[in-house]
Amino acid sequence: IGGILRVAFMPWTQGLTVTLTSNEVSALGNVPTSTTAYKYELPRNTGFHDNAITGSRENGTVFFTQNVVIMLHALSGADRAELVALAQGRWVAFVEDSNGNIFVAGLEKGLEVQAGNLGATGTATGDMSGYTIELTSEESVPSYHVVTSDPTDFDTDVAALSANLSVS
Repeated sequence: IGGILRVAFMPWTQGLTVTLTSNEVSALGNVPTSTTAYKYELPRNTGFHDNAITGSRENGTVFFTQNVVIMLHALSGADRAELVALAQGRWVAFVEDSNGNIFVAGLEKGLEVQAGNLGATGTATGDMSGYTIELTSEESVPSYHVVTSDPTDFDTDVAALSANLSVS
């Protein structure tokens, strides 16, 4: 089943370290004290995450463009302020898909906004009124899965990655 249910963004910092267990992220190190990951619950069919592969046979290189795209319905001043901050920073994203998997994107270089619209009102009655934002990062590996202890509790699974991390 495609799509994502929720996403949380944590500020990216230089020197972030990752502990892998069976090739899944089980811990993050060097997370600054009192770091908050800001969570967004997404309406159905309004977001996706992928890892586009780019290779150059001539140069012998391969990298992965990690993408996180979300749409948020309704316009509010609080959402606008958070999304303006999102547009101006570098981020790590925790993405829960419709199958209960949690992925982490932007660990090496941080996700940055590449496109979006912070305040579309639509034209017709059935048009979306809200925000669209697309973040990308070019990384040496695709997004990792996150080790989950409780697949029904996104906030707990993300916060468990570091004692310095909370989700709100």
